[in-house]
Amino acid sequence: LEVNKYQYLLTGRIYDGKVYTGLCNFVERWDQLTISQRKGLNYRYHLGCNCK
Repeated sequence: LEVNKYQYLLTGRIYDGKVYTGLCNFVERWDQLTISQRKGLNYRYHLGCNCK
């Protein structure tokens, strides 16, 4: 998601073709993530997950 020229990482669920997020989900500006978090999301996370 891009808002005011910032990119955000949002986590949540997709149910019946709709995206749902809540207070327990992770929301963070992409530039505020650690390098380890970015690498995990970009390269490692998909190895054990069929997430989109």
